[in-house]
Amino acid sequence: MTSNDVWLEQVAFSADQVRKAEAAMMKDVAPSTLMARAVYGCSVQLRRSLKSRGISITDARVVSLVGRGNNGGDTLFVSADCAKRGAWVDAFLAGGTADVHKEALLAAMNAGVKIHETESVTVKADPTRTNLATLIDKADVALAGLLGIGSVGPLRKEFRPLVKAFNDSPALRLAVDVPTGIDPTTGEINETGLAVEADLTVTFGAFKTGLLTGPGVEHAGEVHLIDIGLGDYLPKPPVRIVSQHQALEISREPVRSSDKYSRGVVGVIAGSKNYPGAALLAVGAARRSGVGMVRYVGPCAAEVINEYPDVVATNSLANAGRAQVWLDGPGLGKDIEAKKLLKESLALATPLVIDADGLNLLAVHASPKDLKHRLKQGLVTLLTPHAGEATRLLEAVGERDLLDKGRIATAKGLADSWRSVTLLKGPGTVVAAPNSNQVWIDRLGDQSLATAGSGDVLSGLLAGVVAHRLAGTSPSCDDDIDWAKLSAQAVAWHALSGKRAASTSQNFVTSADMLGHLGGSTVRNGTPRVQIDSQAIMHNVGVLVQSAGGAEVWAVGKA
Repeated sequence: MTSNDVWLEQVAFSADQVRKAEAAMMKDVAPSTLMARAVYGCSVQLRRSLKSRGISITDARVVSLVGRGNNGGDTLFVSADCAKRGAWVDAFLAGGTADVHKEALLAAMNAGVKIHETESVTVKADPTRTNLATLIDKADVALAGLLGIGSVGPLRKEFRPLVKAFNDSPALRLAVDVPTGIDPTTGEINETGLAVEADLTVTFGAFKTGLLTGPGVEHAGEVHLIDIGLGDYLPKPPVRIVSQHQALEISREPVRSSDKYSRGVVGVIAGSKNYPGAALLAVGAARRSGVGMVRYVGPCAAEVINEYPDVVATNSLANAGRAQVWLDGPGLGKDIEAKKLLKESLALATPLVIDADGLNLLAVHASPKDLKHRLKQGLVTLLTPHAGEATRLLEAVGERDLLDKGRIATAKGLADSWRSVTLLKGPGTVVAAPNSNQVWIDRLGDQSLATAGSGDVLSGLLAGVVAHRLAGTSPSCDDDIDWAKLSAQAVAWHALSGKRAASTSQNFVTSADMLGHLGGSTVRNGTPRVQIDSQAIMHNVGVLVQSAGGAEVWAVGKA
């Protein structure tokens, strides 16, 4: 893998940026060469995916849904490659032969691909017409190349029965470049509510931002990038993708001279009579973030001390002692005491993470001026909203319309309006800093994180990561911290804990399971190491090693 390949795996671009880069490249490289590179990469990935299902391309049945232009051309050339290798291939031309890629159509016909025009196709039983549903139900792989990155807006009427048949197919469903019906830039689904649902998407040249966040994540499935040489023509990336390696490098392993203060002290304001578990989860995550000490403030001090006797707990912020960073909000409620604690936390001369009820209180009882004042003092504030909390925060400043522009625009708008680093949680969590043209996106998170309390674990971990980072930095160097990157690393670490928990769980993952798999993701001499429980390793060595990536894996046995 070249350095350019590595760079392309770490960034993403809007559809317009990719189109402009392709246009610039085609001044130097023949369009047919670019298409040949894309087709070769897609064909290789298709065969690998079929092989993983125990199917050889020589025995496969392939159904291709083909649109106009280059996306349809790519799909026809891939279909031709399959046919040359012995597959039975049926290609359905969504717009007839008039606007289809001529060279690709000829190649497909010469390779033995059976061509159907949609005017002669039905998705219902009709002996006089080709039945798409019957063919696609019997297929081993279905290809969707109806619309490329230049097409947005409502899904055209003639495409809808084809997309429905594709989505209902039991075959391996592969989207060529992008899933039809998904905005390749925002990741939002078109207004008809219908879009291709792929098992995998083979995308060309660069990751499109819409494949990494929002509904695009689910509709794209696994995303595989094919490098066609576009790297030198792309602009500065608007999106950076946090890597597994970066997630593992943020926590330093203690040295012999370490003490609890040099490792970092984090404060947690959380929990209530109704939600004591939120306090336990946030504190539990902070304890496992690499810090040396956790302080707790809130009404659940007895429960916290009973569970974690090493935590210093009190019900008053005035008596809590110093910390490098504070977290406010998980399960705190919205009563008078919770409002008071938020007001006091906003006045603290430390970085502040605000989550859950803290965000709801912020939207009603504070304003961006409060956070702007903190920023002027050099104090970073980090917000961790899910979609509902983001909506309330935007409504509070009259910018609800940003929700219609996708998750990246929403995260950037929140960061700018509230003068805070914003982690917009959800599929493809987006991290944005105020007045920045670049955001971070996490690709590691999956359905294992969709459980009650997962956000409490993330906010506790994030606060701990910040405290741990500050403890290893002289005050004069605080301005050099890339807060968005650091936050994205914490998001990725949280995602990895979910994956590890899922790999060892007999049932569905809980947030308490995640705590046990935060482990000690540490760096020793620059090499990421992952501390994993020995019983977990015995349960599934292969999955755990895969979750650790290229890191050194070591086991710690239970006493």
